[in-house]
Amino acid sequence: MPPTRVGGILLNSMDLKWNAYFSNTKNMKARPLLAEALSYVNNKNHALDLGCGAGNDSRFLKEKSFLVTSVDNSPEAKKYLGDPNLVIS
Repeated sequence: MPPTRVGGILLNSMDLKWNAYFSNTKNMKARPLLAEALSYVNNKNHALDLGCGAGNDSRFLKEKSFLVTSVDNSPEAKKYLGDPNLVIS
């Protein structure tokens, strides 16, 4: 599929798929597995959320008093989060 221009940004098929994923997942609760996994974590100071998408897991971790670094490569995530390497504090 050739790239598509949306609002001055050139998007490839992966970006378009991510935009659909983002639309369907933003403002959802964190993944249940994340809450379960926290019971095995000893050091609950910092968290790195790679491929953070809409930041649902990042927000959950922040609510649990983590300092969270959220990273995503998607133009939509960068726009939504305000910074590609957002530190939520």
